[in-house]
Amino acid sequence: MTRRYLSTTATRAALSASASQRPILVGPPHSVSNLRPVIYSTVGHSRGRAHPYSVTEFSGPGAATGSDLNWQVAWTLTGNDRSSHAFWLDSNTRFNAAKQAVLDSHASIPIDDPQAREVALDAALSRFYRAWLAQEDRRQRTYTWNMYTRTLNGIRLAFKNQCQQLLRWLVAITPRTMPSLNLPLGSAKLALLRHLRSRLFTLRTSLAGLNVRC
Repeated sequence: MTRRYLSTTATRAALSASASQRPILVGPPHSVSNLRPVIYSTVGHSRGRAHPYSVTEFSGPGAATGSDLNWQVAWTLTGNDRSSHAFWLDSNTRFNAAKQAVLDSHASIPIDDPQAREVALDAALSRFYRAWLAQEDRRQRTYTWNMYTRTLNGIRLAFKNQCQQLLRWLVAITPRTMPSLNLPLGSAKLALLRHLRSRLFTLRTSLAGLNVRC
């Protein structure tokens, strides 16, 4: 009876994180950067512990809980969005100002033929676009590399978070799904952890091979 109660309690605790998540909120695009602000779902604090103190407050530095990883994922994605917004806000601001300068310079040229003025403006804009791409090439490459790095880090944290949630769920249901093994609770969990570790090692090896082939 005690084991069944603990199993039910652990299962509810493992599933409570997903139940308390807020939906992802997406806002309208920014007028300059053209990027939409995003508020990512995180585990809310409204369903926190009733007791003002928690033993997990004194856990070791390597003991990251599912809630901690959830916040790390959201913080990584938010930081990536902030960096992208800052980059495109600065880039588009400078681009719009430089383009407007080209337009203003041709607007004051006294040309009687409107078609000739349009041809001259198109030629000037073509030179401007070509020069702008050459000027921003290194900066664009640096931004793209950093964005890929931050995105892959967010994927890594999200994958780790999902694996830990799956592990907590499997450990929570172990006493109910493995009664025929006649193993103590600790031994059953240890056997399950070893099996999951071997499966994760196989998955990691496959992903590493895929990365090498790419």
